[in-house]
Amino acid sequence: MSQQSFSHWNADPLAQYPIGPSGLPLISCPDCGDRTVEGSSRKNGGMVFFKCINYESHVPGACGFFKWITEYRKVVAARRQQLIGGLVPSCSGANNHPIRSSNEASHGKLVDGADLKLIVPNLGFEQKMDKLISLVQFLVVISVVICIVVFFGVVVLLVK
Repeated sequence: MSQQSFSHWNADPLAQYPIGPSGLPLISCPDCGDRTVEGSSRKNGGMVFFKCINYESHVPGACGFFKWITEYRKVVAARRQQLIGGLVPSCSGANNHPIRSSNEASHGKLVDGADLKLIVPNLGFEQKMDKLISLVQFLVVISVVICIVVFFGVVVLLVK
């Protein structure tokens, strides 16, 4: 192998994709190949989601790619594994379990014989951080409400 081919071994295969606000790469849509975007749901307490730019719920023929952050992490891990699989030369006995489509991988199927839970090791930490962020946001809202109540109390006392 040449010296140049070794430089690819340490590179993150997802470095070509932009990074979203959550720190996860915005990979191309596994269903249609277009861009994905990151957002947060007001209805679900600010939970982060990822969707294809062509996603339209209840529209026939539109792309159906929509994942909450926990599911999207699995899709990203599968894409990373898929890209790494394309860079690593196969050896005898290696790749006994071929990489399946990202859509199958996102449903918890095996990728190269490894369970997706092993590919995303800090999922519990991320869930704890999400809960902590939600709690901090709630405390900020309560503090703002208390400040407003105190302000109006002071105004009422001054008017009397």
